[in-house]
Amino acid sequence: MLKESPQNAQFALRLAVINDQLFKDLQANEATDSSTVAIAFAEVVENYKSVLAIKPKDLTANFNLAMLYTQSANNYYKTINELTLTEYKSINSKQKNTKQRQMHISHKLYHIRKLHMLFSLKAQTFLGL
Repeated sequence: MLKESPQNAQFALRLAVINDQLFKDLQANEATDSSTVAIAFAEVVENYKSVLAIKPKDLTANFNLAMLYTQSANNYYKTINELTLTEYKSINSKQKNTKQRQMHISHKLYHIRKLHMLFSLKAQTFLGL
């Protein structure tokens, strides 16, 4: 019907809302690859823009488009924050592992020195006989 009357804002809005829901369903499904989600996002944005081209003050189209952009920005920042946190934890655990290894090596070195002193004393005692 939209092809028959392309200037019908109500049909265009209905199509945009349906595609918006399909986009959200794709986004919620973790099995969906990111390129499919990106294509669906671009399609929904274009649907809302086409509604706004027909009826620029359409409240629903303006609000839903703003929500799409806001959710997209929030997802972007959330991903950045999670990545940074993951990297931080990775670096922090590597530092902890390094400190643990250093303590382990220091402990072994202490015992090696102690054994060395013990054997040196025994060797001196043996040589003194």
